[in-house]
Amino acid sequence: MTPRPDPDWQAGCVLVLVLWCLFALIRGWANGPLRLLVKPAALVLTWILVCTFGGAVTAMVARSTGWSAPLCSLVGPAALGLIAYQVLCWFGQTVFKRTRDHAEPLTRTIFGVTGAMLGLAYSLFWIWAAVVLIRFAGHFAAEQPAGDLARGSAPDPWVTNVVRLQASVESVLGKRLVDACDPVPPWVYERIDGIARLVASPVALRRLISYPGFQRAWDDTKVRALAADPTIVHDLQQGDYWAMLADPRFWDLLSSPEWWEIVFGPQFDAALRYALEGT
Repeated sequence: MTPRPDPDWQAGCVLVLVLWCLFALIRGWANGPLRLLVKPAALVLTWILVCTFGGAVTAMVARSTGWSAPLCSLVGPAALGLIAYQVLCWFGQTVFKRTRDHAEPLTRTIFGVTGAMLGLAYSLFWIWAAVVLIRFAGHFAAEQPAGDLARGSAPDPWVTNVVRLQASVESVLGKRLVDACDPVPPWVYERIDGIARLVASPVALRRLISYPGFQRAWDDTKVRALAADPTIVHDLQQGDYWAMLADPRFWDLLSSPEWWEIVFGPQFDAALRYALEGT
């Protein structure tokens, strides 16, 4: 599916960008620089706390709940990080004054202007992050309509909307500017495009499964159990990959080092090229 900008989407993107930057300026002026710096400082301190005490919290969750190790290693640090971040933000917002709370007019002006500039910088950062996420989603969605048509169904509305959104955002900001500011290497987008084509094509999926380099992995007992499950087979045939990904056995399989090497190692690129040949 070729991305094409839409005039209505372009106007919407411009309106959202203007309102977001205006909101950031007003919010920055009202809060001042110190209160705005609380959240990034809290994120850094939270990261340090999670790295330092995450293992101990994971062990505590495992002892008290009896959950599996992968689930405990996710829930424990996430809970610690959320609590620490909220406490640090509350402390910072309590200690530092807003711009209006300063008595001297000159101090209020300095705090207001500095806070507004910092708020604008924050808004540009979040715009940049949103554009990167939109490009990720757009690259993946652009290959989906071909797979839907091959299965005899119309493309989902979210697919066409995401592709249209990507094209509209890039046309508003400028394709060259977006490419220059995008920190993601081109090979990552190439892999995303390949995976999207793979997901959209049952033929390519079958070729990936038959790739000779993966034979040892397919002989794994966990893989054989999944392949023999009628529910998994039905989900694959219908292209319902979200239902398949919801199966905890799938994530248990991916947690093994061998499968991490398959999914993220250089061998996967060779398998992807093999699967997409002739599709």
